[in-house]
Amino acid sequence: MQKHVVKAIVTGVSILAGVAGLTAAVPPVNVFAETAATEQVIGHGEWRQEEEHWYYYQDGEMLTNCWVKDGINWYMLNEDGTMKADEMIRIDNDLYYFRSWGAMLYDNWHMDADGNLYYFRSWGGALNTGWKEIAGSWYYFDLETCAAKADTIEWIDGDLYAFDHNGEMLCDQWISDADGNLYYFRGWGAALNTGWMQLDGEWYYFDPETCAAKKDTLETIDADLYAFDENGVMRHDSWVSSDGNLYYMRSWGGALNTGWMQLDGEWYYFDKESCAAYANTIQKIDQDIYGFDENGRMLHDCWVDADGVHYYFRGWGGAMHDQTAVIDGKEYVFDSDGNGVEKTEEPADVEAESITITGAEEPFVLTVGETMQLEINILPENTTDKTVTWSVDDPAVVSMNEEGMLTGAAEGTATVTVQTANGLTATAVVNVTGEADEDTPDEGTDVPDADIPDESTEAPDGDAPDESGAAEGTEVSGETGEAQESEDAGADGTPEVTKYRERNDKPERIN
Repeated sequence: MQKHVVKAIVTGVSILAGVAGLTAAVPPVNVFAETAATEQVIGHGEWRQEEEHWYYYQDGEMLTNCWVKDGINWYMLNEDGTMKADEMIRIDNDLYYFRSWGAMLYDNWHMDADGNLYYFRSWGGALNTGWKEIAGSWYYFDLETCAAKADTIEWIDGDLYAFDHNGEMLCDQWISDADGNLYYFRGWGAALNTGWMQLDGEWYYFDPETCAAKKDTLETIDADLYAFDENGVMRHDSWVSSDGNLYYMRSWGGALNTGWMQLDGEWYYFDKESCAAYANTIQKIDQDIYGFDENGRMLHDCWVDADGVHYYFRGWGGAMHDQTAVIDGKEYVFDSDGNGVEKTEEPADVEAESITITGAEEPFVLTVGETMQLEINILPENTTDKTVTWSVDDPAVVSMNEEGMLTGAAEGTATVTVQTANGLTATAVVNVTGEADEDTPDEGTDVPDADIPDESTEAPDGDAPDESGAAEGTEVSGETGEAQESEDAGADGTPEVTKYRERNDKPERIN
């Protein structure tokens, strides 16, 4: 009874370098298992082709369901007598392959359409022995499928091995997998997983679990930070940039984490935890402020503006703070944060040299209730502080405000004093008279007869008014009728002057 066990698919023509006699691939065919009872026949007959199939006739009869050895090749005939061709079959758990022209393959390689590679032994069965050395190279044949490991990296018995597309185990070389992992396979084949290893004078680190070499990365190993380039080589005596941070790798590989370090005449600071050099930053270290450029070099002898602060870094690096210093001929004041501000020369104070009250040469005259604003003059004109203080010796006579405004309070005399900020003073006398015009009659008020004689009163000689109503000796303007002063000779020949003040068209005499 027949049963399906494997479906072999072969396509195209593929030649494996270094493997001789690889058969041409064939179109897909079904593979069947055969029983062990199949008869073996030494053929001395002939092959006949009927349509697309081949049959074997011996002694006039068509042979069926048997092995036939024709010359040096073995063939297999199906129950209907057709010759097996382009088929891979299992017989008693061994895998055989029959070529397109029917002969069983032996001592040779075959690759199926899926890329699986097989080696068929001298008696025809495919190798399934695990490790096998063929022509000086090592291969691994799967115990179940018989396929050789090819074009792959595989774990076998706890070690990692690599096989090329011909199935040959790789050794003494670097291999990169599809994910970009890098491995080194030793002379006996297994990948290195030793941790540190020196190859051709360079140091590498191979992960003990994955066997992959550290590459293009920063790794902390045994408490030290190391850098590896894209080929897995450990970096040393060089700068490394990663994720915006700068590191310096020492001669033995570990990154500096020493704090201050001088390299090639420049000072740097390496963080003791992260190993990163301070770069493009302002940092406070041991109570002093330091600046570092984008390459990590400590700044010195220069100004730097950062975050609104104007720093000056001294020759030894620390920023000036809490001090005053002359830099490039200019004086600067630095606060506790290191911010430096140029100190400007403030103009010297100019003190008043004199002060006067305008118009104070004569006493000021006020009536009760009248106000007056006093004006002052301070010299020199550029006096810095022109503030003054006003005072009066008799506030009952004169009251005043702080701006020098006087108000007559009562009849009398008072002295007003003004004083500058530096103590200079000026004074003025103020006379306050009675209320203004208090005795002057308003219109309609009867004037005493003694002041203006009526027509019936005899005037003293020389005083009687003429027809104009003016006293004798007083000139009257023809245009206005106003009385004018006239000069009459007195007894001693000195002109006598009579003064009048006009009030409601009635002259009032003032003695």
